Amino acid sequence: QQPMIDASESMKVSYLVYSFLKASEFDVVFFPEWQGVGYLSLVAKKDGLFFENVRFVVGLHGPTAWVAESNKGDISGEQEHEMNFLERQSVAFADAVWAPSVEIYKWATENDWTMPAQTFLLPLPVSRVVEAKRESGEKIQELVFFGRFETRKGLVLFCDALDHLNAKSVSAKVTFLGTAGQEYVDNMDTVSYINKRAA
Repeated sequence: QQPMIDASESMKVSYLVYSFLKASEFDVVFFPEWQGVGYLSLVAKKDGLFFENVRFVVGLHGPTAWVAESNKGDISGEQEHEMNFLERQSVAFADAVWAPSVEIYKWATENDWTMPAQTFLLPLPVSRVVEAKRESGEKIQELVFFGRFETRKGLVLFCDALDHLNAKSVSAKVTFLGTAGQEYVDNMDTVSYINKRAA
């Protein structure tokens, strides 16, 4: 039976994650920074309460403040401010952090996020996989964009990469799997933008 927790949804989830991990045995745990799901576990380790032999790695993907800045200019409301705090502290307290792009790393440092000494840039390996398959002669069957259709999720970059592959005579089925973002690209909604690029 779960205890009654009088807290925000983010803190409830962070507490449930903490409770689960406290009763488990892991050598390494990966958290996203998003919504601070690992916050209480990271605080417990920092304060020397638990997890002495556990290594916590936090992925810096798309924090609340970054999303808000992209969509509307700034964070607003109590919930977003709380999530911003939990996310920033999760990164600061991590044993290691990895970021998939220079863009998000630069954004975090320019916005005064504290990054641990072990911070790594680990780009997603899609382009290397495509090139490796191409060099081996193996035919690529399908490429999938999976995520919200937004510039900061890589929509424009993905479309540009498809043009690059097309120029190299790499052909494959392309699927866009996700939901329309809240932004406009080239003065059109993102679904219209995808259709234009597909043409």
